[in-house]
Amino acid sequence: MEKNIVRDVFLSLGTVCFFLFYSSLSHATFNKNDIGVYGAQFLKIPVGAKAIGMGQAQTAIVQDANAIYYNPAGLAQSDQKCGEYMFAQYAGDTSYHWIAVTLPVKRKIHSLGIAIQYLNLGNIDETTVQGNKIGTFNPSDLAVNFSLAQKFLEIPFGINFKFIQTKIKETATAVAVDVGAQYRSKNEKFYFGFSSQNLGSTFQFENEKTKLPIVLRVGSGYQIKKHWLVAADGFFPEDNFPQFAMGTDYQYKILKEMFLSGRIGYHSQGRKEEGWSGIAAGLGFQFTALHLDYAWMPLGNLGEAHRVSLGARY
Repeated sequence: MEKNIVRDVFLSLGTVCFFLFYSSLSHATFNKNDIGVYGAQFLKIPVGAKAIGMGQAQTAIVQDANAIYYNPAGLAQSDQKCGEYMFAQYAGDTSYHWIAVTLPVKRKIHSLGIAIQYLNLGNIDETTVQGNKIGTFNPSDLAVNFSLAQKFLEIPFGINFKFIQTKIKETATAVAVDVGAQYRSKNEKFYFGFSSQNLGSTFQFENEKTKLPIVLRVGSGYQIKKHWLVAADGFFPEDNFPQFAMGTDYQYKILKEMFLSGRIGYHSQGRKEEGWSGIAAGLGFQFTALHLDYAWMPLGNLGEAHRVSLGARY
C-alpha cells in the first residue's frame, strides 16, 4: 500500500514538472504571432458532447471511442467495443461530423479504432474582382484516423495514423500521427496522460506549403467518488498561447442500469472573448449499453454552440 502511495505521489509530481516544462517551452516558441498561419485548423475542433461538457479535459481519463481524438492510449483501457457519432451545426450551411468505432483485440494489439472527422463549409459564391458572381464552390475538410493501442508494463500506449484532406477549389493532402500514453493508479483514483497530435507532413497548394497544427497535451484526473470524476488538462498548440482546461462529471443512478450525468467545464481558449465564452456545461443519459450526451458552449459575441452525441459500449 505504501509503495502504491509513493508511486502515485511521484507520478503526480512528475506530471506537474512535465506541465511546467512544456509551459515554459510553449511561451518561448509557441505564440500568437502564428495564429492563422497553419493549415487544417479543423483538426482542433473538439469531439464528443461528454468531453466538450467537461471543457475538453480528457487526456488522462478518456477510455471510449473519443480516445481516438484526445489520446489513443485510452483505447487500451477498455475491454468493450465502443462507437460514437457527433453532429454539430454552425452558422449557415457549415456542419461538423465525427464518427468513431473501436474494437478490442487482446492479442499483440489490445485495441483497434477508426474514426472520421468531416467539416463541410457549405456553398460559397465565387466572384470576380468586380464582385460579379461566376459560380459556387464547396470547401471541406476530412481526416481519417486509424488507431492502435497496447499496454506495456501495464502502461497504455496508443498511436493514430491520419490521412488529411483539405479542399477549397483545389485539394491538398497530408499524413500525420498522434501518440499518447496514460496511467491509472492501482486504487483507480489517480489518472495521468500525455498526447502529441498532428505530427506529420505539410499541405501544399500549388507552390505554397502549410504546416499542420501540432498540439501537445498533458492531463490528470481524480476519482472523488465512484460516480464523481474531476480532470484538468494543459494544451500547448504550436500556433497559439498555452491553454488549460478543467471539468467534472457526476453520475446519478436512477435505476440499476440507468444513469443521469451532469457536467461542467472551462477552457481558457475563450478567456479573452466577451461574455461567457470559455465555460461549458452538459448532460448525459445512459441506459445499459447506450448513452446520449449534450453539451452547451457560449461563444461570446458569436452566440452559442450545441453538441449532441450518440454512443454505444457493448
